[in-house]
Amino acid sequence: MHNQNNKVRPIFTIWLKPKKTFQYLDNREPEDNKFNLTIIYVIITFGFIPILMFENKDLLKDNLFFWLLFIPFFAIGIGLLFLKYIIPTLLWGVGKILQGKANLYETQLVFAYSLTPYFIILILSILFLVPAFLIDNISIVIHQSPITIIIVNLFILRNVIYGLSYFNKFSYGYALLNIFITCILLFGLRFLLNNINV
Repeated sequence: MHNQNNKVRPIFTIWLKPKKTFQYLDNREPEDNKFNLTIIYVIITFGFIPILMFENKDLLKDNLFFWLLFIPFFAIGIGLLFLKYIIPTLLWGVGKILQGKANLYETQLVFAYSLTPYFIILILSILFLVPAFLIDNISIVIHQSPITIIIVNLFILRNVIYGLSYFNKFSYGYALLNIFITCILLFGLRFLLNNINV
């Protein structure tokens, strides 16, 4: 069993063997997982940086140095807040209402590794960086094929369902319900924030 676990590489096995991956993560020491959690979330939040730069391109012209420093820190800060704390906490809270057995740390583990297929989009964005600067069109960095986005999101959804079902000890149907209710709460939160901004 130990030799088999050594062959597990969660970021890769999550694509084809999500259940085996979550079993492996469950058996690993929490200290080993927690560091990887933060690394995964930080890498994913880097994907928000080109989007923020594109949306604030006029501000970049006014004070390029300041915004190049501010936007990455802002993206990482907000990204970690939502990806590591707010969304997993909502998933965990809803799971508890549905009589799930997972704790917050396990839910964070599920959400982090479920998002790793998003690395594909990040890699594609990085590949488009050079041509974007050459033709002075940063929009091609954040533009992705709808097919790619759909496939990645389906893998993420499948991973979250497997993970929530495994750690909460309930059915895939309850896991899907867990996700659905959490999405409603997130849309409600977004609606409130938009109204506050107005």
